[in-house]
Amino acid sequence: GKLPAVEVDGELVTESDRILRYLDAAFPANAPRMVPLPGTAEAARAETLHRLDLELVRDWFSLVFYPVEGAELEATTSRLLETLARVDAVLADAAQQPSDTAQPHSDAAPERTGPWFLGGSAPSIIDLQFIPTVERLLPSVLYWKGLELRGGD
Repeated sequence: GKLPAVEVDGELVTESDRILRYLDAAFPANAPRMVPLPGTAEAARAETLHRLDLELVRDWFSLVFYPVEGAELEATTSRLLETLARVDAVLADAAQQPSDTAQPHSDAAPERTGPWFLGGSAPSIIDLQFIPTVERLLPSVLYWKGLELRGGD
């Protein structure tokens, strides 16, 4: 079988992303929403971050889990560092944007009130997807490739 999995009212849902989206849609009264409302600036930021998370996983796996040496190792490391720099740029831009998450039914976007990727007072689907990637990436590139990504400017 597949993990994770959840069964709600007889419906089995697998895959983390699908589970989060399903639960958010199935229980809309449990605000704030984890998934940004379609058509909002926050939904566009979430999609950008989701694509970057997928790129980050690809670049991380290419560096750590496939045998690369010499020039290929340098190119793969550079790709990972470039993707991380793009992630930083998107997050810096997102930190300047208001958040739709805190009050999803309001026409006016509230101020960012928390440390979450999309702002608001609670984590979003992006936090629940992206944070585990980074949590696993940092120690694995340090252990397997000696690449220290924490700290610095």
